[in-house]
Amino acid sequence: MLEGRLTDRAYILGEYAIADMASWSWVLIAKSLGQPLGEFPNVAHWRQAVKERPAVQRGVDLGKEFRRNAPPSEKERQILFNQSARRVRKD
Repeated sequence: MLEGRLTDRAYILGEYAIADMASWSWVLIAKSLGQPLGEFPNVAHWRQAVKERPAVQRGVDLGKEFRRNAPPSEKERQILFNQSARRVRKD
């Protein structure tokens, strides 16, 4: 859908807008989610154009010093992903 939408325009609504801001982060991680952009040249071009915007670069860099490159450990994965409302302890 996005590939078709970007066929004749630079941004989703024609001009840079909240729709681009909301969609960009999902497209940014597309490859790591198993969807490379090779077959979507319009989306790949749009992704790069948004990424090059100075305000987007500042936003991406925010909190960079707190990120880590390593995947979470098994203990961290259990804390992050293996909880339900019943399993959360009340202290």
